[in-house]
Amino acid sequence: PEGLAKIREMEDEARFKHEVIQEPVTFQRPVFTVPLQNLENLVEDQRNVHLECRLIPVGDPTLNVQWFFNDTPLMEGTRFHPVHDFGYVALDMDYVRPEDTGVYTCKATNSLGQAVTTCMLKIKPKASILLDTLQPQGYEKIRELEDLKGQKPPEKPDTVYEKPVFTTPLVGPGEINEGQPARLECRCVPVGDPDLKFFWYVNGIELPKGSRLIPNNDFGFVTLDIVSGIAEDSGVYMCKAVNKAGEAVTSTSLRVKGRAGVLLDSHHPEAYRQTQKFEYDSSRIPETWSDEKPKVAPVFVQHLNNIDGAVEGHYLRIEGRIEPTNDDKLKVKWFKNGKPLVMGTRIKPTDDFGLV
Repeated sequence: PEGLAKIREMEDEARFKHEVIQEPVTFQRPVFTVPLQNLENLVEDQRNVHLECRLIPVGDPTLNVQWFFNDTPLMEGTRFHPVHDFGYVALDMDYVRPEDTGVYTCKATNSLGQAVTTCMLKIKPKASILLDTLQPQGYEKIRELEDLKGQKPPEKPDTVYEKPVFTTPLVGPGEINEGQPARLECRCVPVGDPDLKFFWYVNGIELPKGSRLIPNNDFGFVTLDIVSGIAEDSGVYMCKAVNKAGEAVTSTSLRVKGRAGVLLDSHHPEAYRQTQKFEYDSSRIPETWSDEKPKVAPVFVQHLNNIDGAVEGHYLRIEGRIEPTNDDKLKVKWFKNGKPLVMGTRIKPTDDFGLV
């Protein structure tokens, strides 16, 4: 019975007990009660910087504090240490530099609004160059030399050179065989004239520049090197020197002997005579009646081709076609400028069944 009564008493207390509802705490929008202060004329690396301010409301769990440098969010690192402790907001910077100069902003935000405070920080770089001289006399001498840099040196009169003179006339080997090199040389003054030019001529025609003909002027020693002579190199060579004062010429002759294209002498005269006798006996044909038609006069069915722009030292082929092709008495001869062409190692004729 006592236990039942106790249970009823507890049930009655629970029935008439009022529920207590805790109302949420309401905070205000952020307000900086103490703003940031400007710091100027700080020296690089000589001290740390401490920025601080005070903020309400205190204890708001939704309150967020951010730092900005020149409107850019400031990242925490080894030199920047932000603090927010119960309304106390600070930023510590270690070993400030000139690049840290700028506007620092602290921004506080909660659900009801935001607040901002700013300050200016100026860092002066420390002196890194010693401007005072240890040698005043030497410094004055340097100043004098620097003042002379702006002055133009006195202009020297232009050197006037005389007209060219060949102190040694043009000389050469006179005669060489085909394929041999040759050098023509002479000496000329004035030496050192920048306007002095040399020109080479053969038989009155200016020499073209090429790989076989190499002119040179070495401090008044003038040369022309012919690497490999050919028969066409024969002639009178002239060197002409020209400057502003006048000109001078010197000349010499060179003959290049062409090589025979075929060796006509036999190394075995007796064998050669026997061969000639055998060829003569073999060529004798007994007289027979023949109804062979008479031969016709030769006709070029394909004329020689013209060639323009040939390059010195390159291979060249000139060809044509002639009829009849089966005339054993047909002879072909070559001419250059109306004169018989001398055959050699460079010039080789061909007559192959009408192709010449």
